[in-house]
Amino acid sequence: MRRAALYISYFGVTEALVESQVLTYLGELVRRDIEIHLLTFERIPPTAEDEKQIANRLLERGIHWHWRRYHQRPSLPATAYDVLVGSVAALRICRQYDIQLVHARSHDPASISITTSRTAPIPCASRN
Repeated sequence: MRRAALYISYFGVTEALVESQVLTYLGELVRRDIEIHLLTFERIPPTAEDEKQIANRLLERGIHWHWRRYHQRPSLPATAYDVLVGSVAALRICRQYDIQLVHARSHDPASISITTSRTAPIPCASRN
């Protein structure tokens, strides 16, 4: 049986925390035969060439990468906007790739995953 999950990170894919913790964790899930999709929020949007390189590097590890731009200011409206855009993106990813589980850590990605899981409906695993 095919299993697919979406992991949502409010950090960019090149940030140290994502590299050291998130990708390691997702790599273990890939080894357990789970199709992984990663949605990140990038503070500095990658160039087309960087996007291609990052996507290929992650795909070699079995991780399908999707990203949206991170908005910083003004803080509360920017975060609300990111949650809205992230929810739409996550829902699209879930429907397109038949995702069975949405996972997130921390408040903002958890808001996205909960919104997505209630809309889709898809089970949600969120930790703060």
